Amino acid sequence: MCHVPSSPFAEAEPGCAVQWVRRFFYNPVGALALFFFLSGYFTPWYTPARKLLLRSLGLFIPYVVWNTVFIVGVHDELTVSRIYGIGADGLCADYPLWFVRDLIVMTLMLALLGRGVWVLTVISFIFAAAGLCWPTFPGGWILLPTPSNVFFFAFGASLGRVSRNTMARAMCWVGGVGCVFGVLSIADLRVSGNPLLALIPGCIPMACALPVARVAERYRGWVGLLGRSSFLCYCVHAGALIVIGWGVKCVYPPLLEADIVYAVLPVVIYALCCMGFLFMQRYTPVLLPILAHERCGKLR
Repeated sequence: MCHVPSSPFAEAEPGCAVQWVRRFFYNPVGALALFFFLSGYFTPWYTPARKLLLRSLGLFIPYVVWNTVFIVGVHDELTVSRIYGIGADGLCADYPLWFVRDLIVMTLMLALLGRGVWVLTVISFIFAAAGLCWPTFPGGWILLPTPSNVFFFAFGASLGRVSRNTMARAMCWVGGVGCVFGVLSIADLRVSGNPLLALIPGCIPMACALPVARVAERYRGWVGLLGRSSFLCYCVHAGALIVIGWGVKCVYPPLLEADIVYAVLPVVIYALCCMGFLFMQRYTPVLLPILAHERCGKLR
């Protein structure tokens, strides 16, 4: 939903309700903070370094493959910076995959630091709260995630030994505070002008953690399919927006100006990705680790 307006699909300014939803989820310390926090929490500091290195490699392979596919598909510049996303702008060819690049870097940092990840948590919090950035590399190349992203990942990894039920309840309480600042942010009251306060909306989606966990337990099969195909969806949705937008523009251009596309299109793309995942799982399982960051086993 957040990437629809920035794609060729949408040609008109979205309505007020859509803009509010986008501002709620597109806050750089909103939903992204939750993703980094959970990624760190499920990659705790006591994970063996060898396993962390293998996990980084498992992310790196589809990351490079999909960026290369996008370079060929959109006739982008075939350079190291566009494939790996480490140029001066920090963007890769398949631009949403900057999140995967940051995960790879932070997983390697966790393998290097181990128990000392709490030091990284404190340092990154100080940088993020003060609105500071990491030192740049020669040529202005961006190699490290932002301090706020590092903080949420490292903080999650530091809490790896906390039970999931305890964590879910704590996230609900913290999420309540985040919702207050989130509402003010939606109202455009400039609460996030203070770098320290800007970290608080990162707890907004955490209020949903406990209810979502209970639903996931009840519908384990469907949730398992959605979860295992999410990486594939994340990799292809930018390209899918381009292709579908081009097709709709040729067949029925007025649809490009309808607000309904912001709600329907993400569901359609996710459904197609689930179908693609199931197809690969049944007929071409060897492609799963290459394209979907998934082992070749069967869906339970």
